[in-house]
Amino acid sequence: MNMLRFRFSAFLNQRNRKHGCLTGVFFAVIANFVQAAPGDTAMTQIFFQLDGHEVGIVLDDNDATRDLLTLLPQQLDWDDYGNVEKISYLSRKISTQGTPDGYTPAKGDFAYYAPWGNIVIFCKAFSYSPGLIKLGHVDTGFDEACRKGKYTVEMKIR
Repeated sequence: MNMLRFRFSAFLNQRNRKHGCLTGVFFAVIANFVQAAPGDTAMTQIFFQLDGHEVGIVLDDNDATRDLLTLLPQQLDWDDYGNVEKISYLSRKISTQGTPDGYTPAKGDFAYYAPWGNIVIFCKAFSYSPGLIKLGHVDTGFDEACRKGKYTVEMKIR
């Protein structure tokens, strides 16, 4: 899908130079439609309810997120870890094929820590971590997700 977006973007740039801005706007609308195509995990959101508040997470498009989606819905126990993150263990480890060796997480990131097989919501920014794979970002309900203490929720696909 990324190669299709790249080629389509190059086509748009060439088309704009030849036929003016209005044509470019038309094709930009079409490009937006292509990016939001069904099955594109870049537009997929997962969520859970916590005491009447919804926590929504927008997923990135990678093998790990596609594998995570095969496990949902799933009951998850979340707990504090290191005063920086909330962690929960999945029913099995997920694929890390084609993912970077690690990354530097930002506040609100949703990630997978491959060495331990747990998912993470970063309540604060953190340093580069080998084995950490970005899965997405908390879109709504960040304060609820990062509240202190343990909680159990059912994570679902929107």
